[in-house]
Amino acid sequence: MTKVLRALLLSLVVLATHTSFAHELKGAYPDHFPPFSITGEPTQGIIPDMLKALNRTSDHAYVAAPYARHSLKLLAEGQLDFLFDSQNWCKDGDNYYWSQPIAQIHDVLILRADGGDYSSLDDFVAFSHTEPQPLVVAGRYEYVYPSLDPLFAKALLTRKNFYSDLNMIKALQNTEQSGVHAVVMAERVFDYLAAKHPQLTSNLVKSNFRVHSTPYQFRFPRTDNGKINMMYTNRLLSQLQSSGALDQIIAKYHGTEEPAETPKNNPVDAQ
Repeated sequence: MTKVLRALLLSLVVLATHTSFAHELKGAYPDHFPPFSITGEPTQGIIPDMLKALNRTSDHAYVAAPYARHSLKLLAEGQLDFLFDSQNWCKDGDNYYWSQPIAQIHDVLILRADGGDYSSLDDFVAFSHTEPQPLVVAGRYEYVYPSLDPLFAKALLTRKNFYSDLNMIKALQNTEQSGVHAVVMAERVFDYLAAKHPQLTSNLVKSNFRVHSTPYQFRFPRTDNGKINMMYTNRLLSQLQSSGALDQIIAKYHGTEEPAETPKNNPVDAQ
């Protein structure tokens, strides 16, 4: 716990651009989820840069550090005010307040260049149906894949879980031993890995279709303060979007993830 508080204090020094704030809003983000957070000293990415931008106009200091082991528990206990996630990824998403989108995340299939050419997810599933066993798709532990999970449940595809994106790529390269035929991954994460590990990804390709697209958002506890903080954050995000500042931050990280548009029937607006 001391380590988490120390990291938050350090983040305040890095992120705060005002000398004083009404109060702090403490949060956490994934320790390595490019382009949103990229491990380093200091951590880089869309989220750290966006928080700096929010602090230039906010009455409150947005302070965040990489996720602790029990971040959801800390959020529930009020020791953290926000996390980052997508409502579409959470099975209990209705138990939280969600901000308007920061950016869109696009999941694609990563395939071996010699592993077949598929025009759509339906085409991939149809090929799986012709095989003696359903094709194995690698995914991350505890991740939700709205377009794929029903296919896993019906045994049209088989899911194999891994703890890191890099390990999934390694398993795909060693398909004869791992049995992995494809990896589901955020498009920008693969682009980052391809730039960092060109030898490991040189014979891999992204699918021509997107498996799923979802907004990346602030997650707030479903409390009175959580609702207030969500509404306040939405106002600041709208200002960043209308000024073009958020688009500039996203473009700085190669712009692979498209800027987000608030859906017409945004569930946040209805709450």
